[in-house]
Amino acid sequence: MHDFFSRFSLPPLSGRDARPYSCGDGAEMLLLQGVEESVARDYAQILTANGFSQADCHIAPGSYCALLRRPGLTLALNYFAEELRLIADPFTAAAPLTDPCPRTTQTTLWQHEVDHTLIDCGMCFIIRCCDGSFFLVDSGHYYQVNDNDRIHRFLRQRTPAGQKIRIAGWYLTHAHSDHVCKFSDFLHYNMDDCQIDAVYYNFPDPYPPEGAGWRKGGNSLLALTIGEQLAQHPEIRKVKLHTGQHFAVRNLQFTVLCTHEDAFPTKDEDFNNTSTVLMMEAEGDRVLFCGDAGARESDIMVRRWGEALHCDILQVAHHGHRGCSAAFYALVQAKAALFPNTQIFFDLDLVKEKEANETILRYAKEYYISSNGTVQADLPYDHFTCLPD
Repeated sequence: MHDFFSRFSLPPLSGRDARPYSCGDGAEMLLLQGVEESVARDYAQILTANGFSQADCHIAPGSYCALLRRPGLTLALNYFAEELRLIADPFTAAAPLTDPCPRTTQTTLWQHEVDHTLIDCGMCFIIRCCDGSFFLVDSGHYYQVNDNDRIHRFLRQRTPAGQKIRIAGWYLTHAHSDHVCKFSDFLHYNMDDCQIDAVYYNFPDPYPPEGAGWRKGGNSLLALTIGEQLAQHPEIRKVKLHTGQHFAVRNLQFTVLCTHEDAFPTKDEDFNNTSTVLMMEAEGDRVLFCGDAGARESDIMVRRWGEALHCDILQVAHHGHRGCSAAFYALVQAKAALFPNTQIFFDLDLVKEKEANETILRYAKEYYISSNGTVQADLPYDHFTCLPD
């Protein structure tokens, strides 16, 4: 435990039990168990007295999160259920809490139809901010061979002629191939007339220690590929997100609800539980992006956030397959549900995942399946419309 504090030149802190954990991108976490919330609050004060400035704070009943910075290091304090996670992150760039911009266009959300010809998974959402720039969520599978070009064409058609496509932010939920591969291809093939301001994510170490839960290697190695590509783009800010963190992208406000750091330690080998879950607020609406969050993260968010999970628009976790629980969706109560799925698997999942998906549909006044075409909603939300082919 003392190596953690000395390695990052931090004031010491003792706990009843402590476990170190490599978090990827050079970040490390120390998990202290059997501690009270006051320990987290007091340690935040100690840090500010030792050269840190508090950049962010999120307080909820039984939960305390703070983000503190000094040159070259971000320290995230994440307290919940008698567990304090200290994440020392020398990698991340700062994410602003506000991002003023002119209002020149309608804020719009699209569930983008991915190409399901060769594969039945994949996910991409696009938000146009009020200044005409874009925020993207995931991208698609490597079997969706032309989807990076389709995404580029979609953005090009909605960007004035003669102007660069401005991607204010690109959020990667987790390092599974059907979520990040077309982002990788976009970086390689489609950047000539594009500018990406920042990429937001939190990928775990591809070679996690014993007890982390998910298996070593496999799809998680895609994180290494993404990291190597991003290293070739120093102009793009890389923001490693931590639970409780707030950030703004133009007129979009975000709160981080869960990351793989919350799921450690676990015996659940489901890599979907490395998803970073975001709540987006825009034009008075709340949009919940769950990625592929599974049972472990679902349970944590139910206990931690409760009714704060309520939203207007929901991206259904793990395409509507085995993901978040019925109890989770009973708290979400979304008016619109977006299934990044095929119609065939949606129908199968209504039987296989009956309780969860029927709970979603009980609250939703409308739902859409991505294989049936791209849909859009102007915000503030009233309804979705289907785009022509």
